[in-house]
Amino acid sequence: LKCRNKRIVKIMNRKLERNLLRASAVWDVCIGLVTMFGYYPWFEEQGIAAFQNQNQYEYLQSSLVGMISKVVMIVALATILMGVISWINAKNMRDKQINKGTIRWMIACVIIHLIIYDVIGVVLYLLATTMYMSKNKAIKILKTENGII
Repeated sequence: LKCRNKRIVKIMNRKLERNLLRASAVWDVCIGLVTMFGYYPWFEEQGIAAFQNQNQYEYLQSSLVGMISKVVMIVALATILMGVISWINAKNMRDKQINKGTIRWMIACVIIHLIIYDVIGVVLYLLATTMYMSKNKAIKILKTENGII
């Protein structure tokens, strides 16, 4: 019985979920930085060039280019913030414990990544969420039936 308990406890650690959440966090920060320093300046430059090519300088100041550029920057900052919060969640994740806030956060991240069409982010967060929730179910069953953990 001792060997079985050690094996069960080893299976119930959260190392895989922590690492998947950390990978998701790193991905979010990288994507946010690429958006901020790569896509944002390119989008602004191309938008201004499009107005200049059409000789519509008077619309340049009140155009949608500036507003859309600000939205791009907000999305980049929000993605970086999401990565930082995910990293903190991964750091605070404890073995053999169920945290409803972490579940909600990971589901929210999956939904946000679906909205911004980030397939890699969706896959990473979905894997982390699935693993976390499946181990939660196993932890609940072990706690109620065996009283092991």
